[in-house]
Amino acid sequence: MGEWSKKSSRLLETKLISRGDDKEIVVATANGLGELLKLVIAERALDYPYGIDDRITMAINRARAAGREFGKRFDELKYPALRTLRSLGDSIFDASIYESYDYVDYSDSQNTRNIIAECSEVLQSMARAAESFDGKFVRREIGSGFGYIETNLADTRVTVKLHPSSLKKIGVDRLADQVVRELSNAQSEARRIRLQSLQDFALWWRRQAPASFDMKG
Repeated sequence: MGEWSKKSSRLLETKLISRGDDKEIVVATANGLGELLKLVIAERALDYPYGIDDRITMAINRARAAGREFGKRFDELKYPALRTLRSLGDSIFDASIYESYDYVDYSDSQNTRNIIAECSEVLQSMARAAESFDGKFVRREIGSGFGYIETNLADTRVTVKLHPSSLKKIGVDRLADQVVRELSNAQSEARRIRLQSLQDFALWWRRQAPASFDMKG
C-alpha cells in the first residue's frame, strides 16, 4: 500500500460522522468507512420503550450511510476515474442487461458465439449473486433474550429488534455497547459468507473456463 493510500485509510478511519433518529434520542457515530464506532442512547429513551429499536435502527443506518458517502466522495475527489468505474460497476451487476442481448445473431464463428454466451452467463451469475447479498441476512442475538440485530450480506442495511423491557433490564449504556458489539460480529459473519460465495464462484469458473475458451475453430 502506497503512502497516500495509508494516509487516506487513516483519514477515513478517524473521520467521525454522527447521525441520530428524528428526536436524537439515539445518536450513532460512524467513520468514513461506514463502520459503526459508537452508539449513545439517552436516558429519556426509557420514556419510549416500544419504539427504541426503530430509533436505534434509524440512527445506525443514517450514520453508516453518511460515513460511506463521505468516503466515496473523498475517493472520487482524489481519483476522478473512480466515478466512471463505479458507474460501470452498477451496470455490470444489472442482470437484465445481459438477458436482453441476442447472441445468436452475432456474425462470427460458432466458438466465438459460445464464448460470448458463456461470458454472459457468468456475468448474469455474478449479478444474481450480488443481488442475493442484498436480500439475505445475518442475525445476532443481543444479550439473553433482549432482542437481535441483523445486517444483510451486502452490509448496507441494519435492523434492530428489542423486547420492550430490554432498556430497563440492562440500561441504556450496556444496551448500546451490546448493539455495537453484535453488529460487528454480524458484519464479520457477513464478510465470511460473501468471501465464501466468491471463492465458490471462482472455483466453478475455473472448472468451466477451459471448455468454454477453447479458441480453436
